[in-house]
Amino acid sequence: MIASDVTIEDIAKTMKLTGVELLRLADIPGAFYSSPRRERVGKKWRKITAIRRKWRRTFQRLNNFFYKHFPSHDCAHGSVPGRSPFTAAARHLGRRHLVGRDVKDAFPSIRSDRFYFQLLALGYTAEVARLLTKLWLPFGELAQGGPCSNVAINLFFNRVDEDISTELAALGARYTRFSDGLDVSITCSAYQDEVVSILVKHMGRLGLEFNQDKATKTGWQPVGTERVISGVRTNSPRGTQLPRDVIRRATALASKLLKGARTVAPHTIVSLAARRRSLQGLLNQMAQATIAPRGDLKRKVNQIDAAISNALLRVGIRPHRMWFTKGKTFNEAKDLMALWKRRRAVLLAAA
Repeated sequence: MIASDVTIEDIAKTMKLTGVELLRLADIPGAFYSSPRRERVGKKWRKITAIRRKWRRTFQRLNNFFYKHFPSHDCAHGSVPGRSPFTAAARHLGRRHLVGRDVKDAFPSIRSDRFYFQLLALGYTAEVARLLTKLWLPFGELAQGGPCSNVAINLFFNRVDEDISTELAALGARYTRFSDGLDVSITCSAYQDEVVSILVKHMGRLGLEFNQDKATKTGWQPVGTERVISGVRTNSPRGTQLPRDVIRRATALASKLLKGARTVAPHTIVSLAARRRSLQGLLNQMAQATIAPRGDLKRKVNQIDAAISNALLRVGIRPHRMWFTKGKTFNEAKDLMALWKRRRAVLLAAA
């Protein structure tokens, strides 16, 4: 299927709606989305425009339709099936210098008019381009936090990705993009200014600017420094690694957690579980890296879990789940704390 073949009926069928119903709802910004609100995501405050619960699966089907029929550009690695920060970093392994830029306020900076014209340039009909713009930019800017947000941003960047990669290839440079982060690896530092000029020129076509603070901090990573792309170290040509500070943090966390696990008590198990989940997240990241000190950390993790299990067994508790797990409807550590306190009270009463 090519872009010009897509019809409103195709989109309506994918979303399991009639064409008339889809067009009617698309004209109402609040029909599919909640009102935009500011939320703290990590260290930043972002404007989140969430899909209403009723329509999440509907938009997920639309998301899958575009992933299936219109694969993202080879340079795009953010929220693309089969790709990740590690696949992006793998393109730059062992390269001498890295140039990185992040788009400033990417999602709210992508406006309806520019998005519409990019869809037209990709070959979509005016009717389909208008409908998709209403579905994905309900309040005049690209909705952040919805199931189609990354499909939309990858479509928006598609033509520019092709143009940037073509121009940079003439310099022997490699280019990847992870959502709103653009990374280029080069073998000669003399090309740095030209690379930046190419990136700035093409972002200007989209009406976007780069975050200058990040450009100052991590925009130039030359040979002799730790070179990191999307949280993945690319110094070694043998494979991907996690940054050194992440490895140090994981090692220190495991050591402190082991010490706490050996003296675990009902009032400490919840805080230990939170740290154990953090450690598991770091271990999951390491599992994706080609080179990582997994053996030493895995041994410490086994010792941590064994210490907690032995402490629970001494009071007759056998958890149904891993002791640190937590979900929307359960918190295993809190349940274990309450049960442990009851068991201890019974044992003290019996004594």
